[in-house]
Amino acid sequence: MDGLRIRQDVARIRAMRSEDVAPAAEAIRRGEWGEREAFFTFAVAHPECRPVVAEADGAIVGTGVATI
Repeated sequence: MDGLRIRQDVARIRAMRSEDVAPAAEAIRRGEWGEREAFFTFAVAHPECRPVVAEADGAIVGTGVATI
């Protein structure tokens, strides 16, 4: 994501939903961080996982997953 600058006061962190899986995985691919689509699919389906996305201007600009 060369040249992408996100102001912290603009990005919003929220729970990842099933409809976020494909665009979140694509954002990871574009950043050359590998393949995460299967993992995100798993994470949104399991109550022990807390996947989140950072969203700015309607686009997913970050992801995170915590487990409990």
